Amino acid sequence: MRYLVLVGVVLCVMAMVARSSRSDPPEAGSGSSASATPPTSVHAPFTPYDNGGSAAAFAYGALDASNQAYVDNLPNYVSSMEGPAAAFAAAAAQGAARAHAQAAGNELGVQNLARQGVVP
Repeated sequence: MRYLVLVGVVLCVMAMVARSSRSDPPEAGSGSSASATPPTSVHAPFTPYDNGGSAAAFAYGALDASNQAYVDNLPNYVSSMEGPAAAFAAAAAQGAARAHAQAAGNELGVQNLARQGVVP
């Protein structure tokens, strides 16, 4: 009998805790609902965002000496990237040629030519 009373009390406590932990839904006019009205203006795709124009830009004279040196070095940095860019382009072209040859082999039904003794 004591066991049943204890189980009943535990169930009642659990029901009260579960009921008090639920949050009430927001009121219709509170403004915090998930179905708020979307913004009326949407940015057009594939167009640049407004950066504020020349008024928002930094003047070269307003930069300190270290930032001016950084800006002055940008052309050298860009020209130093020509070597890695050319290497990447060559590797991409080689990979594309390999993929083209593999696709042609698949169309003809010949795979694993190296296993058959054909060398490029």
